[in-house]
Amino acid sequence: MMERNPALVATVVGKADVVGTAEYNEKLSQRRGQAVFEALVYTYKVPASRVELRWTGERELVVPTGANRAELLNRVVNITLR
Repeated sequence: MMERNPALVATVVGKADVVGTAEYNEKLSQRRGQAVFEALVYTYKVPASRVELRWTGERELVVPTGANRAELLNRVVNITLR
């Protein structure tokens, strides 16, 4: 899709659940987002200037959970095209 529309920009947002410390989850979500960023840029040849990278740690849960509760749906990377 991005190759057909050179105006599109992808926003990649790494996330984490609440297992572990907030600091650990911040770094984990950064690594998750970075892995997807690198796949887009190095594998799929999307220009890096067209990919924005963010991460949220455990601050923006997809599924709200109790403290220290594992939730696979919170261990994600979201990609939004605009």
